[in-house]
Amino acid sequence: MKLQEIALGTEFLAKWGDAMTAAKRRGDLSDRRFLECLAIIAEPIPLPRQPQKAPIDANRPRNRLATKLVAMMTEPARPDATAFWSGTIGADRTINVRAAKRFFASVSARQRVTIRLTSPGGDPYEAQAIAQIVGRHTGVVGVVIPSYAHSAALQIAVTADRRICGPNARFLIHDAELRDRPRFTATQLRAIAADLERLDHVLHASIARACGVPLLRIQELARAETKLHAADALQLGLMDEVALCHWSS
Repeated sequence: MKLQEIALGTEFLAKWGDAMTAAKRRGDLSDRRFLECLAIIAEPIPLPRQPQKAPIDANRPRNRLATKLVAMMTEPARPDATAFWSGTIGADRTINVRAAKRFFASVSARQRVTIRLTSPGGDPYEAQAIAQIVGRHTGVVGVVIPSYAHSAALQIAVTADRRICGPNARFLIHDAELRDRPRFTATQLRAIAADLERLDHVLHASIARACGVPLLRIQELARAETKLHAADALQLGLMDEVALCHWSS
């Protein structure tokens, strides 16, 4: 259901408020996200066939989450599904596309999912593919980071609708790197440099969109290879909440 197709009648407004309140009680929404989702109903959403000056972008993080919650209003309650992703990201590593596909194939379309993530990063291409799989899930996706998520792991983390980390969690934002250093020609190096810049833009744009900050802010942090603690990540908007959390619970 697209938000711009909803006629905001009294009955819907009541259901919307109930859905947001229930989601907040379950822990799907932080206080900030709760207020943002409620604020959506105050945005001008014309009825069909009327000119729409500022259409709502369903891909904005808060609108995407709100759309999922509205869709879940008619779904039967199901227990949460939890994935435990720990280690390096890569096709032949512990966090990979094959494992992500298997997990999401095992859950219902609108089932709530929690990903418990601990990773030093890894292959940015593999991380992008996993992030796309996570982003396609139509149920609410939460990520819990008890200890750390560095580098490419942030590409997966920011795709989630709700992000929680432990009080001692750590994060690292940096530009894409060329780890293997075989012999290259100048032409090959130029092509590699262009590809690294593209990877940087995709990751930095994803983080900026999730945090609600200008892209330039994230680019500056990446160039400086910035380490963030839990409080820093919360202030930046990278995390929605800092809470005691363990790997298994």
